[in-house]
Amino acid sequence: MVAPKNPRGEVELVLGSTKLWLTPTFGAQRLIERDLECGLMELADRVQRASFGINDVFTIFRHGIDAVEGQEIDDEALGLAIAKSGLKANLKPMMEFLTTAVNGWGEDEDRKKIAAVSNE
Repeated sequence: MVAPKNPRGEVELVLGSTKLWLTPTFGAQRLIERDLECGLMELADRVQRASFGINDVFTIFRHGIDAVEGQEIDDEALGLAIAKSGLKANLKPMMEFLTTAVNGWGEDEDRKKIAAVSNE
């Protein structure tokens, strides 16, 4: 798959010979928090401390992949790819996804507008 044309904080994920993109959309973030019963800040902290499991990796990747239109990988293939590559190999894209989700992916101008509205 080629790089997304409208960057929304996409993070490249390579599983075996398959290149996918994880996108931290609002919907993906909500589903991750719901499914893992954990806020993104707490989850990012757990990942930094290497206190995460395969279900965390699967859930983050599943919802991040689903957020990109046209990408498809079934649960079994995704799980197998994660298991083959190992938890440690998936740490970088997972942390990059969470960091982008926590910090935002908008342009600096977008962030300034949001901050201005928040301060009103």
